Amino acid sequence: MRNILYVTIGLFGATASVALASPTMKHRGPMPHPAHLFELADANNDGQVTNAEAKQAREVLFDRLDRDGNGFLDKPEERFARKEHRAAKKLHRFGRKMDRQQAADANDDGNVSWDEFSFAPSPKFERIDTNADGSISKEEHVAAQREKFAKLDVNQDGFLNPTDRKMRKENRHSKREEMQTRMDTNKDGQISKQEFVSSDGPLMHHFDLDKNGSITRDEMQKARPKPGRPRFERD
Repeated sequence: MRNILYVTIGLFGATASVALASPTMKHRGPMPHPAHLFELADANNDGQVTNAEAKQAREVLFDRLDRDGNGFLDKPEERFARKEHRAAKKLHRFGRKMDRQQAADANDDGNVSWDEFSFAPSPKFERIDTNADGSISKEEHVAAQREKFAKLDVNQDGFLNPTDRKMRKENRHSKREEMQTRMDTNKDGQISKQEFVSSDGPLMHHFDLDKNGSITRDEMQKARPKPGRPRFERD
């Protein structure tokens, strides 16, 4: 049960964006970025996601995953969710490659020439080019490498080794346990539909900074993790 929580709770993950296809909700395919999930849940297009909208989205998600309709997420459904989550991530990566190729094809002839390729936007380049001067200095390169190293060096001992990989796995496991504990309100070891829907879910839990029952795009931007730090360190 705890594994399914990692891939299905709330609106956070590629599986969620696939599962939220509904006549009342926009669907654009498997896009795991929170900004896209925000748009999926913003049913009335008013630029904010209320707690009611988030609950409605979680109800749609639960009904889709509860394939036998027994009101609980059980083992076969857990395996299905994990497989679908992995498939959605692969599809998302493939879609991003297609989008980059289409963006580079400036004259829409179905081919990418060297000139088109060399002048195509590069999100990675733009991220490293922090002063936006069109070039990457040695200082910017080193800063990007330090950021990447800090993210991988989980135990902050100055080295990358198997211990860091083990700690990353343990951190993921700890987050799953935390989610399950928070949602399993009657402590029976399983998540019912009522518990699934009535919980605040990761979307509200991580992004509703002022706890007023709604999320704005500005709140989501402020809640984004700092470079080199683990995602979502809020209590």
